[in-house]
Amino acid sequence: MSKTRVNLFSPELLPAKLRLSFAKTVSLSLLLVLLGAVALILGWWQQQTLQQQLQTVQQQNAALEQQKNALQQALAKHQPDSLLQQQVTQLTQEHQLKSLLLTELDKREQFKSVGFTDMLQELAQVADGSIWLSHIQFEPPKLLFEGYTLKPENVPHWVARLSHTDSFQGKAFASMTMNRGEHQPLAFKLTTDSKEADKK
Repeated sequence: MSKTRVNLFSPELLPAKLRLSFAKTVSLSLLLVLLGAVALILGWWQQQTLQQQLQTVQQQNAALEQQKNALQQALAKHQPDSLLQQQVTQLTQEHQLKSLLLTELDKREQFKSVGFTDMLQELAQVADGSIWLSHIQFEPPKLLFEGYTLKPENVPHWVARLSHTDSFQGKAFASMTMNRGEHQPLAFKLTTDSKEADKK
């Protein structure tokens, strides 16, 4: 009497091969570190440039203030002169414009020296290895993040953690796109720019 064996095993029952190898993970991590270093160097260079511009404007502002004071003293000693009055008015307007420019440069310098560093530190704090950022763009108020993950749900979880930080609290992303290439992890892109979202 012969027995008949039924083989219920099929290749489909085997676990799916992991598309992201250890080597690729290491490469993506090194790329993220390199991008972070480049971003820090760029931020430092921009900060130095802004500081130089700030010093130049401060010197020009001080010179204009001295000229204005000298003309005002001259006017006080002599009878009103239309030419001197015109020069005082012009210098006063230039002084106001320089003051506005000085205030704007000071705001930008504070953002570059403090805000940019704080953002990078907070990004490092919320990182848990579930996503890999390949591109970061800070152009207030626009924010842009691009990277990779293995599971779609990792991205909203990461965004939720990011929303509890000081720098990103209250930031709303206008667009989130995901796509998976052949033999590639899941790529995602987040942006707060509504114009960029309208182009999708």
